[in-house]
Amino acid sequence: MYSVKIHPEFRLVHFRFCGPLSVSLFRRAFLDFVESPQFDPTFLMLTDVRDVSEIDADFVSIFSAVQGMSRVFSLFREDVLCVLLAKKDLHFGMSRMLAQILELYSPIRIWSVRSQDEACESSGLDPAVLDGILAEGMPAG
Repeated sequence: MYSVKIHPEFRLVHFRFCGPLSVSLFRRAFLDFVESPQFDPTFLMLTDVRDVSEIDADFVSIFSAVQGMSRVFSLFREDVLCVLLAKKDLHFGMSRMLAQILELYSPIRIWSVRSQDEACESSGLDPAVLDGILAEGMPAG
């Protein structure tokens, strides 16, 4: 399950995932943002995978998904930051692999962090703003 919430007042989009996560689900969440009328390619991306139970992904599946998104990546005219909050070692490692692949084929620059303090430091967000965004609930479903 995932949610995508755009916060124009903070110039960011918040992706939140829980339960099992696959490459196709991650891709779908990203496309939900890009296809939104509120899409802005300069918005900070804040991605929270702390509640992910398992990840169904490997190098080949991530690489293939990124390669297939070149048209979408062309919407981004300059580098954009994605702060990815991951507590578990496996999730952190997978985020680093994704970061390396995206760096080669897209303008998205992932900064993987383990704590909210690191997320604040990396994103420049005020801690109270970040706390409020991360406290948002998941949609029913």
